[in-house]
Amino acid sequence: CESHVDCSGALSCFGWPGGDCTQIGCTANEGCGPGSFCRTAMMSGQSYGVCAELCDVTNSSCRADEGYVCSLTLDKSFELQEGCVPSFEEGDWL
Repeated sequence: CESHVDCSGALSCFGWPGGDCTQIGCTANEGCGPGSFCRTAMMSGQSYGVCAELCDVTNSSCRADEGYVCSLTLDKSFELQEGCVPSFEEGDWL
């Protein structure tokens, strides 16, 4: 996505590589849809709660061609989740 009009429903375009249509402003996993979880992400020095797609590190379905990897990351309750994140965040556990 390039802007919010590219996303359907209540989803917004988050400024990760290639854009990511997601829910912004979540505070817990329950605020995200099935197959996703709530995590903290940084953009332009600000912290946001965003819903990230769950994945399987042994069989990733993330958008590798756009710079995404399936990596261990922390959710808002500080539990480890396997999620699709931009490769520049891999290992940061943000």
